[in-house]
Parts: sequence; C-alpha cells; structure tokens
Amino acid sequence: MYYRGAAAALVVFDLTHAPSFDRARKWVAELRASVAGGGPVIALVANKADLAEQRAVAEDEARAYAAEAGLLYFEASAKDNVNVTEAFEAVAERLPRPAAPEPAAPGGVRLDDAPAPAARRAGACCS
Repeated sequence: MYYRGAAAALVVFDLTHAPSFDRARKWVAELRASVAGGGPVIALVANKADLAEQRAVAEDEARAYAAEAGLLYFEASAKDNVNVTEAFEAVAERLPRPAAPEPAAPGGVRLDDAPAPAARRAGACCS
C-alpha cells in the first residue's frame, strides 16, 4: 500500500545481521510484484559499514544478489554519513525525466497556466 506507484526504493539491510538481508530480498520481490510498469529503480543498501569487523553478510554475496536482481548496490554508514547521499543521487539519476511541456498554440492556453485575475466590478459584494 505504501509503495504502490513508487518510482524508486532504497531497501536497507543491516550487514551485521544476516536475517535483515533475507528480509531485504523479500522486500525487493514484493516491490517487483506490486509495482507495475517495469518496477521502480531499486538500490540495495548495506548499512552499518562502520561495523565491518562485525559483518554477518559477505560483501560478495550482497553484490552478487544485487547484480543478479538488477539493483544498485551501496555499502553505507548512516552513523558516519558514508555513501548515504551517493545512494540517493544514484537512484535519482536513473529516474525517468518528465517530458517538457508542449508550448501553447498561438492564442491558446496551456492547462498549467494560471488564470488571469478577474477584473473587480465597482460595487461588487466582495470588493
């Protein structure tokens, strides 16, 4: 319900907790099944890179899954602000760009134009 129609998603797991990686894979499958039209741009983010010595999910395993599933992959640390901005920017770069608005025909009006202010009549009730 929360991601219906989503254009992008960051699926984050804790690289020090293997069950979170398994849940991340389930979230990716759920996103792909629930979002129509080719699905969203998805980045798989391994958080807590600052705790690499406590790693429970091998980087090679996570990267291989991301490559197989067509996901962007980042190892990040929210604590140390490592690769957080880069993950969001990489996703944003891959989002489809909206088409430029078509110019209005000569003498015509585009639907996104604001209406001209109405002239006030002298003696009107709300002037």
